[in-house]
Amino acid sequence: MKNNFFTQTKCDRCLGSLIGKPRQMSWFTKECLCPRCIKEEQRIKQKLEKQGIEISKLEGCGYIPSSNYESI
Repeated sequence: MKNNFFTQTKCDRCLGSLIGKPRQMSWFTKECLCPRCIKEEQRIKQKLEKQGIEISKLEGCGYIPSSNYESI
């Protein structure tokens, strides 16, 4: 399986340009994110933490939890 993380030109989430911009893998999924989507994901993580959810259990879960996420 070919990994194009360092060569892809568009953000997996918003399809914004990654050319000349930093990129980061999503905390929740395997998506390659642009700076704007990275910030949005950080806001999601902060909301979850404020709800008392242990976000370390959600690392790599494969989906983006909503703000009304309830742990099982």
